[in-house]
Formats: sequence, C-alpha cells, structure tokens
Amino acid sequence: MLRIIYVVLKTGRPYYDRTADYDALMVKRNAPRWIRMLRRYGYIEPVEAELKAA
Repeated sequence: MLRIIYVVLKTGRPYYDRTADYDALMVKRNAPRWIRMLRRYGYIEPVEAELKAA
C-alpha cells in the first residue's frame, strides 16, 4: 500500500485498479438518477403508466 501511495504522490497521476470495472460502477451508481431525469423531461414514461398499459 505504501508503494502505491508513493507512486501516486511521485507521478501526480490517480490510482487506477486494473481489476475494477469503473464503467460498470459508474452506471450502477448513476443509473437511478439518469432514469429519474429521463422521466422528468418526458423521454420515457413513468412506471405507473407502463403497468396500466400491460
């Protein structure tokens, strides 16, 4: 861990874990907010309307 901290401080670049899927983590964290905004601005219909139509 100290080696990682040393390299980050020395190079000035952020730590990037090669085993982590950062895109999937970002989508998982932000998807509810994105869906809420799409509903708010009318790009997708609210869930209640989808249930009544089915």
